[in-house]
Amino acid sequence: MKMNTADWLMVMESVKSAVDHPACKRWFSDDVEVFVEQEVLLNGTILRPDRVVEDENSLTIIDFKTGSPDKKHQKQVQSYMHAFGNMTHKEVSGALVYTNPVEVVMV
Repeated sequence: MKMNTADWLMVMESVKSAVDHPACKRWFSDDVEVFVEQEVLLNGTILRPDRVVEDENSLTIIDFKTGSPDKKHQKQVQSYMHAFGNMTHKEVSGALVYTNPVEVVMV
């Protein structure tokens, strides 16, 4: 499906608003290592969080959503956190970023 210019501009503005949000700025800085859509296998299921941000002491699992907040989104990020937590000694946290309007929910 091809997007028209107005839709494309609206998507780009949503992305920019999310990236510029104070709670998200660190996750897009040059001071962290970033893995985008990194696949992890958990109990035979492939998990693919949108963004994993790693610094010296921690991992933050981030998933972007375009809809309204939902408990199933938190469960999804918790499963990502569990999988990554089994692979590292670092502190693992999670966040949901809803893009319209921008809202950051720590998990």
